[in-house]
Amino acid sequence: MDEWYERDVPDQRVNHMCKDNHQVFALALADQQDIELNSLPWRQNLLSVSTEALLKDQLSPKLLR
Repeated sequence: MDEWYERDVPDQRVNHMCKDNHQVFALALADQQDIELNSLPWRQNLLSVSTEALLKDQLSPKLLR
């Protein structure tokens, strides 16, 4: 993560969440369940320079500032 941010590239995750995690959160909201954020099945540890090519469909297609 530090290597990613040292490049001075804006974080392209919308609301600091990848696309998959937006779906996880939306499904929890749609189920109208009490949401315990720590118990949701988040995708984690995917933001890095080495995984950048894999993240292209997880990030905003437009530059976020």
